[in-house]
Formats: sequence, C-alpha cells, structure tokens
Amino acid sequence: MAQQEFLAIEFGPAYLKLAHAKSSGAHKREIVSLSLIPISGLADADIAKALATSYSAMKVKTLKVVDVIPAHVAITKNIEVPSINPKEIREIINLQAGRHTPYSREEIIVDYLEVGVYKRNYTKILLVIVARSVIKKHTEIMAKAGLTLDRVMFA
Repeated sequence: MAQQEFLAIEFGPAYLKLAHAKSSGAHKREIVSLSLIPISGLADADIAKALATSYSAMKVKTLKVVDVIPAHVAITKNIEVPSINPKEIREIINLQAGRHTPYSREEIIVDYLEVGVYKRNYTKILLVIVARSVIKKHTEIMAKAGLTLDRVMFA
C-alpha cells in the first residue's frame, strides 16, 4: 500500500487545530506534526491565511484533508428505528431527521451510526446532525487557504 498523508483540521471557537499524519499500511499510522492556531476574533480571511501559513510550514506533499467536526457543533441523538434493513433505516432517518433539530431539513446534514439491534427488529442508531452552514464555512476557509476538503468526520 502506498503511503498516504492526511491533514485533520478542527475549527474550534478559540483555536484551529491541525494534525498532519502519515499512513503506510493497514496498521502503521504516524502523527508527523501538530499545530494549534489562535483564531479568536479573526475574520474568515485571516483564519484562511493562518491555516495556509501553518499548512505550508508542515511541508506536506500530497494529502487528504479531513474536517473534524467538534461535538459542540453537532446535535446527537440516540434513537431506535423499527427496521433492520439498511435501505429502510436510511429512508426513515431522512424522513425523521428534521424532528430532532430546530433547523429545516434543507439546512442540515445528517448521518448516523448503527449501534446495535434491539428486540430483533429495531436498530439502535446514533444520529448526528450538523448545520450545513458550518460545513460550508469550513470548506470556504479551506479553499481560501488552497486546500480541498476530502472528508468530514465527527470528533
């Protein structure tokens, strides 16, 4: 397997956290460098400049960029869905997601993790909901810094 490089970025209220990691096999992962950038009170353009400066100082060649969504930005709910069929579960969640948040369905991004089966025909779900505007803002800042987002992950 070829070596892959990752840049994980977490946008916090006061700091921007960066982690540069390398992976060279199924079980060999290594943190190469970490960076903590104070961003409290900075405009998005200034955050992008600080991100670009820190990223270039890490001397990364090719990489995948991961936006790590901190828990305080997401809404999480433990729910039980009356199905064990993955397709049905996805449909039920898409219909029900808006009921678990103050946002409209168009304003949110929804994903979930199956936690287990309950009473043979119910699936326990960890529902994760994030405002679309949060992801859009992060993506725009990364683009201004010259980075392209590959993946979004929940912290």
